Amino acid sequence: RQEREYVHESFVSSACFTPDALRLITTSRVNIEQDAVTTWDARTGERLGRYVTPPRQYASGAVLSPDGEYLFPLGRHKPALLEPATGKDLVTLVGLDTDTRRAVF
Repeated sequence: RQEREYVHESFVSSACFTPDALRLITTSRVNIEQDAVTTWDARTGERLGRYVTPPRQYASGAVLSPDGEYLFPLGRHKPALLEPATGKDLVTLVGLDTDTRRAVF
C-alpha cells in the first residue's frame, strides 16, 4: 500500500478522481474569505493546477465532465468551466446564478 500527501491550507470540502484515476480534484478552504479547486497527480501527489475564488466567494465542490476535459466548480463564485489539469478558466458562463449547488454534464 502506498500513501500520498496532499497538503491543503485548511479543511477539504470535497474530492473526486478523474475517470482515468490519474488526477484527484479537491475543493478546500484557503483562508477565511477564499476557497480553492486543486488538481493533483494521483500517483505522485504533485499539485498540477489550482483555481482560487475571488475574496468573499467560495467553492463547495466540483463536477467533472464525463470525458475529463472540463471541471465545473460549485459554490458562490463566477460560474466557469475550468481545465482540470491546470485550473485555467476556459469558459465563463454568463446568465447563471452565482450560487451553484448542483450541476450535471
